[in-house]
Amino acid sequence: MKDGYSFVSKDNGCVISKNDIFVAYASIVNGLFILNLDDAPICNVSAKRPRLNELNPTYMWHCRLGHISENRMKRLHDDGLLTSFDFESYETCESYLLGKMTKAHFTTFPERASDLLELVHTNVFGPMSTIARGGFQYFITFTDDFSRYGYVYLMKHKSETFEKFKEFHNEAENQCGKKIKAL
Repeated sequence: MKDGYSFVSKDNGCVISKNDIFVAYASIVNGLFILNLDDAPICNVSAKRPRLNELNPTYMWHCRLGHISENRMKRLHDDGLLTSFDFESYETCESYLLGKMTKAHFTTFPERASDLLELVHTNVFGPMSTIARGGFQYFITFTDDFSRYGYVYLMKHKSETFEKFKEFHNEAENQCGKKIKAL
């Protein structure tokens, strides 16, 4: 869409166009839009790139196969799985590079709690594929950030979450003699 393509649901499918010029039609099959790859490549074709009929066939297959690496493309070609073209190198693909990027590390560490029950982390898990003795298929955890001490409560239904929190709240505050400041 950011490259100017528009998508219109029509005739039990999706018409893809750019600047009011038909590009491709994707028919709907079992709830999915199926695009015939012989008619239109699935890749980012922006103004910087050549027109569709001028695209490097290796690059088109790179796009069609989910932006796999050039080495993997070469192996597929050498194994005879991609025989419809002569393998040739292509420009660096922006989508491929973006997919390989990782999130930058945090430069600072988050502040840790300086006292008991100042910060409590919680999480609800389930439903479990194997039901525990007593019919429990969920559990909730509470972990104190300062001491790293953890509590685990079993639950039959996810709707018991608030009741288990109240149980934890009473137990932790009575044991520590302090109030929970943040959950």
